[in-house]
Amino acid sequence: VSHPEMRMDPKDDKVRSFAELVENYGPEWSSTDLHAYWDDICIPLSSKKARYLHVGIIRAKGLRLGLSDEAPCTRFRIRVCGKPETAVESGLTLFDSNPVIEFHHRFDNYDPNDDVELSVVSQDPFIQDEALLSGHVVLSARNFWRDFAGDLELTSGPLHGLIDVIAKLEFGSGMDIEDGGKDVVESHLALSDAGPGRR
Repeated sequence: VSHPEMRMDPKDDKVRSFAELVENYGPEWSSTDLHAYWDDICIPLSSKKARYLHVGIIRAKGLRLGLSDEAPCTRFRIRVCGKPETAVESGLTLFDSNPVIEFHHRFDNYDPNDDVELSVVSQDPFIQDEALLSGHVVLSARNFWRDFAGDLELTSGPLHGLIDVIAKLEFGSGMDIEDGGKDVVESHLALSDAGPGRR
């Protein structure tokens, strides 16, 4: 299945197809302006301009290991698929099936074709094999073309539950995350408020 080309509109940092651009601005802009804005201003996802992907795990729900009803001690991991060196981990949460995490990370120079794996790993001093203690879910890169927010079910591994995830892709100067990762502060590319010329 072929997909339309997607570009980032720097006026609001949204990723759109040309058809969506026309739908958004068409009533006010001429066809010439729309094509010029698409060709000259909107940023292809393959652009060499700096790319940042912000991923946050806000909370988890109903965590359990196998058939156990006990709340596990867990830590959370985010990594770009196929790039183990990108893995980052949270601190340990103690015996909580529904922990509030607020664990955020910014991936610099992110390739917008890369999927991201989110994992929850339980701690057990008597089991060394992490595969017996963890649950994972992969978030497709296509989800980052729009701001993503929602619950994801851990689909592989013996640890089950839901994680509440947010993600945002941005080009240019990026966004800053405050200490503790509780707030993601948006910054926008410089662009004239007027945008392309009107009819």
